[in-house]
Amino acid sequence: MAQTVELIAKNILRLRGFKQLSQKEVFGDSSLQQCQYSYVENGKVALSISTLKKLTSKFEVDVAEFYTTEALEQGINLPLMKKTPLIDTIASYAQQSLKKRIYLA
Repeated sequence: MAQTVELIAKNILRLRGFKQLSQKEVFGDSSLQQCQYSYVENGKVALSISTLKKLTSKFEVDVAEFYTTEALEQGINLPLMKKTPLIDTIASYAQQSLKKRIYLA
């Protein structure tokens, strides 16, 4: 369980950095206080499912993103034409979500 909490913490911190959000911007809409949120990012506190769902909305990701062991930044600097084939490597539900977001953009 401790490894899972640490993995989620690492991914939350990484997503926050990727989105360039402060802790206050992330926890502001949740029921967490800043000191509690700091504990979350340091892997000292496990989050409830409802809090994880709130964070998926804030970060605009699927809940599975909190459990990934792959580097979030792996494809960030690639040109768009090289990113597009990467869609085929993700799970089908994530593909559908991503394609909807691309279509709506």
